[in-house]
Amino acid sequence: MTRALTLSLPVFLLCLVSEICSANPLQKALRDLDKAIEMSDVYKSNFEARMDGARERLAATESDSLKWECAYELFSGYSLVNSDSTLLYLSMMAEHSYDNPDLQLLTKVCRSEMYSLTGDKDRFNNSIPILLGNDIPASIESRYFSIIIDSYSNFPFQDNNKDIELLDRAIRVNSLPENLILYYNGLREKAYNDNQAALDYLSRAYDGSQAPYLKACISESIASIYEDWSEKDLEKIWLSRAAAWHIQTPAVLPASLYKLSMILFESGDLERASKYTRFALGNAIDSKYNDTVINSVKAQLAIMDSIEANRRSRMNTLFFAMAILLLTSIVISVFWHRSIQDRKSLIQSQEDLKLSNLRLEEADKVKNGVMFRYMLQSVNFLSESDTQRRRYHKVLKEEGEEALKKVLRDPTQTEASHKEFYKTFDKAFLDIYPDFISRVNTLFPADMQFKESDNLGTQLRILAVIKLGLTDSGQIARFLNCSPSSVYTHRSRMKHFALCDGELFESKIQSI
Repeated sequence: MTRALTLSLPVFLLCLVSEICSANPLQKALRDLDKAIEMSDVYKSNFEARMDGARERLAATESDSLKWECAYELFSGYSLVNSDSTLLYLSMMAEHSYDNPDLQLLTKVCRSEMYSLTGDKDRFNNSIPILLGNDIPASIESRYFSIIIDSYSNFPFQDNNKDIELLDRAIRVNSLPENLILYYNGLREKAYNDNQAALDYLSRAYDGSQAPYLKACISESIASIYEDWSEKDLEKIWLSRAAAWHIQTPAVLPASLYKLSMILFESGDLERASKYTRFALGNAIDSKYNDTVINSVKAQLAIMDSIEANRRSRMNTLFFAMAILLLTSIVISVFWHRSIQDRKSLIQSQEDLKLSNLRLEEADKVKNGVMFRYMLQSVNFLSESDTQRRRYHKVLKEEGEEALKKVLRDPTQTEASHKEFYKTFDKAFLDIYPDFISRVNTLFPADMQFKESDNLGTQLRILAVIKLGLTDSGQIARFLNCSPSSVYTHRSRMKHFALCDGELFESKIQSI
């Protein structure tokens, strides 16, 4: 009986701890967010399938109104994902709304949403009073106000006549779903700074909604209320929910994941904060929305600075401990051994310490060089994106929509960007693994060896990303901007000519 109790007690304690952890709302919200990040590729694949269906319907129909509806569906989808595609489908909406005043009005509203997405606050604020001055036909009233209010994603509502009038008019639209009306009431109370009333409306809207994007927007609004109340744990819970719902939409992550990362960073959870900002930065770069990229880069650099400071602190402690150990060795040597051999060992230890210091300095130089190139690449990307945006605007203004479509179909700029990225990648990789090419050559016969160069080329880049841990041909193909079958062919050919067993070839590459 006693032995049975002794054996069951640890099991009971383990179950109790597990139950406590699972009951923690913050830990559950963070686990749900981690799971959403793991599933992000699936959500993106489902989204692209829906967009492919809309493109097929757009190509198949001859009706301008149906073409406008398909273009609007694509605009709405890509407005959360990619700025280039959003601009393309906005121009199609304008093209197919010439003889329909209602569609022309909705297209103007969508143009204001584009101002919001690109961070053009002045043009956005100037457009709203003009839009509110229109007589809105009842047939498009609900869609009209839904688009306008959705446009405020980057610019929160304020306690002013323009914002309050907009929310009041939207709330009076009878054809809106109940959850949207509750959401708009919550935004209005938030604009009035009545956070308790706003929370009541928003909580009811969240519980009754099934749409991921609406739940994400509601979660962000609730998180901002808890931020005003300095309720950090509850703010983190709702920011986690907002980010998870945005990933399921899928959407370019707005402030939710960035703000959550900074709060986790400030609370000392550096690993999770760094993970979230890396994910947010990858999505932001794909989207080409500049503000999102900048926020993610700032967060990642702040976390990297903190990790570096912690590393230096640990190194200082290590050197201090080594100094004490060295001093102790000298004392023992003087008082107990006083032998020449011990003096030589001490000298050798000092030389090893100097060598270690030199290696650490070299590693710091390599790290700083890689970080600088990463930052420079990000800055260059932002500059190029702004230049392209100005160019598209100029072409649209001076030459018209057909000329803009022709420019958008031109792959020259994308190819140049890929070449510049691969050049930076090659330099950074060879700085970290300077003898990579020579060590790869030991695995091939003389007539199949690679030439030493600063440019890796396709086959060496495949081996480089395998060395970094990326082994899936599909993912490698996306990185190299080529087809998976091409990656598979290169990998099979290198395995065939390798001096070692083909099955062991890539494991040898990873051990370099």
